[in-house]
Amino acid sequence: MRSELLILAAELVRNEEPFVLATVVRRQAASSARQGDGALITAAGVFHGWLGGSCTQPTVVREALRAISDGAPRLIALSPEPAKDRRPGVLAFPMTCHSGGTVDIYLEPVLPPSRFLVLGVSPVARALVRVAAAMGFVVDVADPGAQRAMFPEADRIWTDEMPARGASRPFTVVATMGERDEVPSLRPAARRGVRDRAAAWPARRGRRRRGRGRVAWRYTGDGTVATRPDVGDRRGPGDPRRPLAR
Repeated sequence: MRSELLILAAELVRNEEPFVLATVVRRQAASSARQGDGALITAAGVFHGWLGGSCTQPTVVREALRAISDGAPRLIALSPEPAKDRRPGVLAFPMTCHSGGTVDIYLEPVLPPSRFLVLGVSPVARALVRVAAAMGFVVDVADPGAQRAMFPEADRIWTDEMPARGASRPFTVVATMGERDEVPSLRPAARRGVRDRAAAWPARRGRRRRGRGRVAWRYTGDGTVATRPDVGDRRGPGDPRRPLAR
């Protein structure tokens, strides 16, 4: 069972899908769990493995999903008398198995890396890549004109199709030159989906373009980018084309 869980865990890591590894670290008869028994819980709440009977699963799955949500590991204790089994650093819950016994289970969330996607090859794009890499992000660059020499700090560079893999969605910044070259760079992000997005361009260019026709863009459900003419500077606080800084 342990090898099967490790194979499944490796597949989830490759797909950048979060999950929780659960391990029995202590047991007291008459629990059917044994020290070292393990399980894997996916973000969808699917339980794989053995932790001492199906009666333990609802509590384990609930706490595992909370661990995925907040990213914090936790040690839980299932006991017939949880009020008497309270210890520092341990979350105590009722043991609902008829056999009784006590079992302590360590829940360790395994989360996908925080990704930072930069679209464009402008000087701003290169500076953002350096900063994001220094902050510990896994950095991707997507642009038809991107070259490794431009972005030595980037983990991956995409010049054509960017695979839409995994459940994780990157923080995304559009840092093109502002000469209507945004749409080709946006298509990779539209196919993959993004977590938060923003646009950056020089302040002088932004002032110069305010009175001219603009191209507004939006993501569509089929992984494409739709555009429409937009006149003037109508960027509200929630508009992704709003500049990051002046």
